[in-house]
Amino acid sequence: GFHVHYLPYADDMRNLPKNDTSRAANDEVDLFKSVIRGLKFKYRPDRFENPALQTLWRNIEATALNKGEPDEFIDLTVPSIENQNRKIAGFVDELKQMIFPPGYVMGATKKSAAKRKTDNYGSRFRQLLLHRTLAVRILILPLA
Repeated sequence: GFHVHYLPYADDMRNLPKNDTSRAANDEVDLFKSVIRGLKFKYRPDRFENPALQTLWRNIEATALNKGEPDEFIDLTVPSIENQNRKIAGFVDELKQMIFPPGYVMGATKKSAAKRKTDNYGSRFRQLLLHRTLAVRILILPLA
């Protein structure tokens, strides 16, 4: 297969205003760099078996040897959450304090804006029709 990338026409191009987005402080950046460094590992392709092929081969083996169930396959391409938690355990408290500042209430939402009273457009429409001050056009299209 191949990917198709549609090129935009001149009409599709527009200049977006630059937003003054807030930048992370240097200590925040350093903390997240430390977290990422803790989660990095040297990738070696020979350590990872193709999970689809391994599952297929185990199913073929189970069928050929009349086993009820194929042998269990541990997919090493899926990251170990326990291992990741162990590696970043030293940063968790700092991350919590950075992400959830003091006074933060979990689950608190902003108060929604007050609802405006709706006008009674139906009765207004009826009055305009009754007094013939509203011209109504009806377009009937045949069904094809």
